[in-house]
Amino acid sequence: MRENPTPILICDLDGTILRVNSFPCWILYLIAGHLPEVKFRTRLTLSLRVQYLLLRRKLGWIDHRTFMVRVQSEWHEATAPDQAASAIRVARFLRRMARPPLEPLLRQIAAGELNAVLATAAAGEYANELGRQLGFSHVLCTPSRLTVGESVNVGTHKWLRTVTFLASRGWSNRPVLLLTDHLDDLPLMRHADAVGWFGPEHELTRARALATETTFIDCRGLLDASALFEMLSSHARFSESSPESHATTAA
Repeated sequence: MRENPTPILICDLDGTILRVNSFPCWILYLIAGHLPEVKFRTRLTLSLRVQYLLLRRKLGWIDHRTFMVRVQSEWHEATAPDQAASAIRVARFLRRMARPPLEPLLRQIAAGELNAVLATAAAGEYANELGRQLGFSHVLCTPSRLTVGESVNVGTHKWLRTVTFLASRGWSNRPVLLLTDHLDDLPLMRHADAVGWFGPEHELTRARALATETTFIDCRGLLDASALFEMLSSHARFSESSPESHATTAA
């Protein structure tokens, strides 16, 4: 048996905690959203530059990582006088897009009733503040001002950052529960004891086939998540296997 049977909850953001993908919403906000702390000329320049970058991305002239890096640079340049205020404003906008059925679970997280980590590919420029507004004390996201050698927090990189963080907190020997909607999180699914799934049905079928030792619970029709943590925990609390065994499978 594990030394500590109390599970850790790992939560994806886009399409899971939120009903939408936050990154396109951030881009649209940079183009047309309310940023009163930014001077008019600077605000107009930010909008036009982001629109230009978006066009280049749509035409396939730059990849997603390059697009993100350049948008991050434009954000920092435009919001330099008061980045905190701008981040709070964007996060409040995105906070309204949280799934209503998950609000009871988010209140539990905010109250410290369970240990939870928000692990997301979202950019740190808004993801850190959004995580705090959602109630998370621990946020693992794509770094602000992404530099050469740094990776977007997705896939295997996201899994490695998560298990490293759990080890740093002394949580490696605890069951892991995961909320996600996408196969990009397959390494984390294989690491987890149980997964609450919010993605398409056809991808759930594939996820189950690729992570055969993990229990999946279909959460797409969930009306109230107040008992979701307990439901997922029932598949992990008395497990003899450890997270490390799942990590070996993922590797």
